[in-house]
Amino acid sequence: GLVHMYQAALDEQAKRHQQDMEKSREEGAKRLEALQREFGEVAWDEAGRSSEQARKLEQQLEKTQADKRQLSRELELTRGGLKRQEEKRKAEIALIAQELQSTCQEVERENLERLRAEDEQKNAAARQRIQQMEEQLKKAEQEKAKLHDQMEEEAQHYGALTGQEHMYKEASATVFDAIKLRFADDSRVPWRQFGELDGKELQDRGLKGDDLQVTMFANLWQDGIWIESPKEDHDDSTYGPPFIAMWAFKRVSVSNEPMVYEIREEDEEFQNERQMPMGMPARWETITYSAAFVKHMRRKYRGKADALLKYLLDKYVEYQSHSSGLGYTGYSVI
Repeated sequence: GLVHMYQAALDEQAKRHQQDMEKSREEGAKRLEALQREFGEVAWDEAGRSSEQARKLEQQLEKTQADKRQLSRELELTRGGLKRQEEKRKAEIALIAQELQSTCQEVERENLERLRAEDEQKNAAARQRIQQMEEQLKKAEQEKAKLHDQMEEEAQHYGALTGQEHMYKEASATVFDAIKLRFADDSRVPWRQFGELDGKELQDRGLKGDDLQVTMFANLWQDGIWIESPKEDHDDSTYGPPFIAMWAFKRVSVSNEPMVYEIREEDEEFQNERQMPMGMPARWETITYSAAFVKHMRRKYRGKADALLKYLLDKYVEYQSHSSGLGYTGYSVI
């Protein structure tokens, strides 16, 4: 844009100079003619000087035109240089664009490879998860089949127990009827349950208190033969530590031998495994078998404590030895 402005200025200056030269020639010719007519040779000399001035102006015009041509050549050279620079710049831009395209393609390939790797990892994790779920499903099916078999076994066992209970009741009724025939119709048959405590026998062994108190303690300790943990409403300050037979006595014989128990003199702790839902790890809880009742009896009854504890122990062994009966749990009757 600057070269074009400069060229236009030169053209305008040359045009004005040419116009001035033509105008000067015309004026000189007119003055020369007038001077020739009016003044003769003197005027002619003046005209000669004007002609010399015109010649100098013409030489200046030629020099200006030569400068214009030189500037035109320089302008052409400049235009050529600019064109070459522009072509060079275009080539550089094309090279940069090619490199940028190559870089973008490389980045795109890297991103594609990364996405493929991520997809493969996700697919591998999904396959592993599916495999785990299939294994869990297989285990669940196995557990289901196992539980189904157990349910069938329990149903059969329950049916057998029900049948045994019915047979037991029928046999008991027959035995009861036969026993009743040995007593008068208006007399009471002295039934007794296995493990049943007798207040009179407790008094004979040293239990303190009147008949009401003896009956109360006999009933409390009777419950201790059956239950495995104290009742929530038990009051230690009134009745002393609770009597729980499985706490006060411990079995020292193995399961396939006759029952042999002894008195537990000190607290003992046991680890018991709690059954958890399928798939969850087992939990263990600590169970304490307290000897507080035994210690209380020895403090309160001293020398008579052994007889009372031995009586309770015998009743507990009697109950344990007969509590299962013919598959019929609960009280057995003599």
